[in-house]
Amino acid sequence: MELLKSPRRNQLIKDEKSGIFLFFWVCVNLFDLISCAETQAHINLGEYYLPTLVFISLLASLNYLVFDLSPGLARLAIILLCSTQLLSVLALAPDTPNHRLLAALVNLSLLVEIYKNSSLVLTSRFVETAKILTSIVYGFTFFHKLNSDYLNPATSCSTKFVDDLAQYYPTFVFLKPINDYLPILSLALEGILATIYFLPNQLVLLAVAIGFIFHSFLAIHIERHFFDFSSLMMTLLLLFIPSVKKVPVAPKLIRWFLALGFLGAYLLLLNPLSSLVSIAIIQIRTRLWIVFSIAITFYACKLAINNRGQAQPKSSNIGKLNLVILLLALLNGLTPYLGLKTRSAFDMYSNLRVEGSASNHLLVPASAQLGLLTNDLVDIVEVENGNSFLPWIRPEVLQADKRLVRFALMASMARAPGLVVKIRDERGERIIQHPEDVYLDGWVAPWIMRKLIGFRPINASSSKEFCQW
Repeated sequence: MELLKSPRRNQLIKDEKSGIFLFFWVCVNLFDLISCAETQAHINLGEYYLPTLVFISLLASLNYLVFDLSPGLARLAIILLCSTQLLSVLALAPDTPNHRLLAALVNLSLLVEIYKNSSLVLTSRFVETAKILTSIVYGFTFFHKLNSDYLNPATSCSTKFVDDLAQYYPTFVFLKPINDYLPILSLALEGILATIYFLPNQLVLLAVAIGFIFHSFLAIHIERHFFDFSSLMMTLLLLFIPSVKKVPVAPKLIRWFLALGFLGAYLLLLNPLSSLVSIAIIQIRTRLWIVFSIAITFYACKLAINNRGQAQPKSSNIGKLNLVILLLALLNGLTPYLGLKTRSAFDMYSNLRVEGSASNHLLVPASAQLGLLTNDLVDIVEVENGNSFLPWIRPEVLQADKRLVRFALMASMARAPGLVVKIRDERGERIIQHPEDVYLDGWVAPWIMRKLIGFRPINASSSKEFCQW
């Protein structure tokens, strides 16, 4: 599809669905860059040259949204944006939000597509990979929530979400009477979305509609940045709609509004986050989300209406590199049961608990788990000057009365030289001043291992886990 009516754009993109997807995918990555507080902190610190890269990729992406770029410049804009998002994920690892990790996997596949394809017409190789990735993430979010704490309305993250929503927006207090049914309802919705890749063509559009409604509801909670996740998943759901006939191009007003909004939010992020600036950023992001959600819903409806009854054949030829990406996604989702990760394992807000030779999962008991790292826990007794190491150490990780996987403590000490922590383990209470002090044999994991593996803190005084991403 041409996003702008011009000869050069027609030569660059001849497939309507490719153009629609790429337009909204650029917006998804821009949401990612401007709305994550961790990214803003790293921009100020200048790690991995992110300030320069973010600024260059931002300008290139805004040009892509608004202007008619030549084929080479359009490809360069996409490459810059995808590469910057991947680098920001690396900079934040292991504390990378799940939706950003999924975006990184899709960006990897998109870079593979651009490398193998001289145009920006997305082939079935990329489309099938992105669709399978979407189903994998939905599948694991569903599977991880099959645990006793999530199904219990008193502890479920689903009821906590509605309680928080009613606190911010009193209009939603009417949902509280159905709190007891929310865990089952949310599981049913995510279960449908988990099977979307395997559904018959007649039911795919219904599943896409359910997904759009579900994510639009989640995005109402602006303070929790759920619109980042919703914009990502709604854009990926577009790929499931069969595409044959053409649809109208995006109006200039929408393109300019989105471009100026993203630019304004970015410029505000460069300033100290006073209360007024924070309010302004929230207001801008809220309006960006509203325009984005209306636009993508409109295009989804147009695609669905114009292509009713059209079947979308599946392709098994996704290529070796994309197969590796899919295997990495599968491995990442399995890591809690291998004892390798509990953070960023597609287990967001799942109430899943697998640490310390225990399990609350209904289908995977502790005896069926490997527990390679998660069985070795330490209690945090006291932390000296923990706030001085922000954003390298998340404030909720190193707090008194928290329990940590020993690996997570070692990784935190390695990230923040000079940090002093008093812990309690099988050797009693002791002071940890260096990462070598954490394990009895002085082992410190290599940098890449500390980047790939992350763990949530555990509430040591309670068996119930707090809702965490």
